[in-house]
Parts: sequence; structure tokens; C-alpha cells
Amino acid sequence: MESIWCRVGSGANVAFWIDFWIGSQPLFMSFPLLFELEKKKSCSVSERVSWESNRVTLSWFWSRSLLSVNEEAELLELTLLLSEFVVSDGPDRWVWALGNSESFSVADIKKAAAEFCRSIPAYVFVWNKYVPKKVGVVSWRAISDRLPTK
Repeated sequence: MESIWCRVGSGANVAFWIDFWIGSQPLFMSFPLLFELEKKKSCSVSERVSWESNRVTLSWFWSRSLLSVNEEAELLELTLLLSEFVVSDGPDRWVWALGNSESFSVADIKKAAAEFCRSIPAYVFVWNKYVPKKVGVVSWRAISDRLPTK
């Protein structure tokens, strides 16, 4: 999830709660109580926040007002996070974080997949006598990264 994130400009094409654009995870995971209150869960950043002359304006569309201390604490934390956020100039831009440049490439995916496969500890394949031999061999070759592909 951290590999693709958005550099917010206008905020019109970025989902406020769902997309990875601020913090270390999407906001619905960081602020679950506030997300539960949200009526429009797929709202954009521009629908909830506007940054004008060093001032953050927030607008919410909740199913009810805040009732608990935990909800108020989450709101305070979210407000602080948004007030420290710096918006980029121009339109929203999706950024690919796995490569040397910020643009997507298949080579970067292959490199990341190869590194991921190498990090998996050795796996002992358990043969099942009820599975046809062809299926077992293909499974064994796939797990050991020895499946012939073009």
C-alpha cells in the first residue's frame, strides 16, 4: 500500500478516508471512530479540507455529533495532522515509490517481487498422495520459483 500514494494538489481525485495520501496509513485505519461516523465514506480530500492562506478549513458530513472522548481525541489528532500537511501546486499526482523515479515501471515491480520472494524463508513442501502427481509437481515448482514461463 505504501508503494502508491498521492501528492495532493487540488484534492478532487483523492479519496479522503481510503487513499494513501497523508500519514503512515489511510485515514480510515488511523481514525476508525471518525470513519464510522462519516456518511460519505468515498468523499474526496477537497470535499473535507481546504488549505487557504496558511489556514485549514474542515467540513464534515457525519451521521451524528461527537459523543465520546475518544471521538474528540481522534478529531483533534486528525486536525493537527491536516494542519501540518503541505499541499503541492497543480493537480493531484499519483506517485510510485518503489523505483528510482516517481513514475511506474514494470521493471520496478519485477525487482520488488524478486526481493519479496527472496525474503521468504525456506519452505518444506509436503507431498500429498491424494493430489495428482502433475498438480503436485507444478505446485512444488511454483513454490520453489522454478516454474517455466515465457
